[in-house]
Amino acid sequence: MKKIVLIAAFGIAMGLTSCVKDDVEDLITDVNCQGEAAIAESTVKIAIDAYDEVQTNGTCNTLKSAIEDYRAFSCVADDAYSTEYTALGDCSS
Repeated sequence: MKKIVLIAAFGIAMGLTSCVKDDVEDLITDVNCQGEAAIAESTVKIAIDAYDEVQTNGTCNTLKSAIEDYRAFSCVADDAYSTEYTALGDCSS
């Protein structure tokens, strides 16, 4: 009976350790994503300023790409900057 209790206790301890490790890894992943997304969002803001200053096909495409790159992060909403992105159209005119 002692062996069963010890084995059960060991199993529970390993399960809890595994959960804590997963939580820490998830937190690190989220923090990394937030940091990288913040850098990408800075690029979007710079691209918006450039497009507002001079509206060309080049600045339009740069802004669209910056928004797409920003949206690609798992910690960013898929519709981030949707108003700006939609307003750009196809950047050909």
